[in-house]
Amino acid sequence: MTLIKNPSHDPSFCLAAEQFILENLMSGDFLMLWRGERSVIVGKNQNVYGEVSLLECEKHCTPIFRRNSGGGTVYHDLGNVNFSFFSDMGERTDYARFLTPVVEFLRSLGVPAEMGEAFDITVNGKKVSGNAQSVYRGRVMHHGTLLFDADITVLSSLTSHAREKTVSKAVKSNPAPVGNISDFIPQTTTVEEFEKKLGDALSDEARSFTPDEVMAIESLAEEKYRTWEWNCGRSPMFALHGEHVTLSAKNGVVLSAGEGFDFLVGRRLIPSEILSLLEEKYDTDTAEMLIKDIFD
Repeated sequence: MTLIKNPSHDPSFCLAAEQFILENLMSGDFLMLWRGERSVIVGKNQNVYGEVSLLECEKHCTPIFRRNSGGGTVYHDLGNVNFSFFSDMGERTDYARFLTPVVEFLRSLGVPAEMGEAFDITVNGKKVSGNAQSVYRGRVMHHGTLLFDADITVLSSLTSHAREKTVSKAVKSNPAPVGNISDFIPQTTTVEEFEKKLGDALSDEARSFTPDEVMAIESLAEEKYRTWEWNCGRSPMFALHGEHVTLSAKNGVVLSAGEGFDFLVGRRLIPSEILSLLEEKYDTDTAEMLIKDIFD
C-alpha cells in the first residue's frame, strides 16, 4: 500500500485529489490521509437544502462541499482525519476489506472500536467514522472519516431542521450519536501523531504528488469543487413546505412558489441573494423570519 502525502487542508483540493487518483492512477493500491478546514461535506446525491442549515454555515463561515461518492452529510475540521483507499474493484461491494485494518489499528491503540452494520465504525455505541465508496472503470475508492478531536458541538447547529419539511427523492442522512476517538485513547495523543501512526500502520511506502499532478488537481478543484453549480446547484428537485413559505426547486433554482412569493421564481437559492429580495418587499423582522423559514 502506497501512502500519498497530501499536506493540503483545503477540502476542495482534497476532494479533487480523490477524484484525480481514482480516475488516473489505474494500477496499484493507494492510501491518502487528509484533514480539512472546517466544512460540511454532503453526499453526491443529496439535497443541500434539506441537509444543511445554510444560514448557520454562513454565520460560522463554514463552506459546503459536495463529494463524488454517495452517503450522508458529514462535518469536517482539523480534528477529523480522513482516509481514502484506492484499489481494484472486487467481485462485489466490500466495505469490510477496507474497514477491518482501520478497526484493527484503533484497537491497537486501546480503542474498543467495532464495525457497524451501516458501514461505519463505532466506539461504545458512538459513531466515530462514516464511510462511502465510488467506482470508476474497475477501480474503487473507499473513504471515511475518523472523528479524533473534532468540534462536534457545532454538528447539530449546522445540520438543517429543514429535513423534516422538504420532500425529495434525494438521499437523506441518518443522524446518529457521535464521539471523538481521543476520548477513548488511554494515552495522550495529538491528532498529528494519530494521523502519522495511522499512515505507518496502513502503508509500506510513500510518495508525494508531482507538480503536474498538483496542477491537474488544482484545476479540477477550481472547475468543479469550488463552484456553486456542483456544491449546491446539483441538488435534486425538491419541495419545501415551511410555516410561511412554500416552494419547489431544482438544481438550486426556484421553479414555483406560493402565493405572494412569485418574485422568487427563477432565483438561485443563495441566502444572501434571497434575503435581498425579501428585504425589498418586507420589513427587516419579516424578512429575517422568512429567510429562516426557507433555509433553516
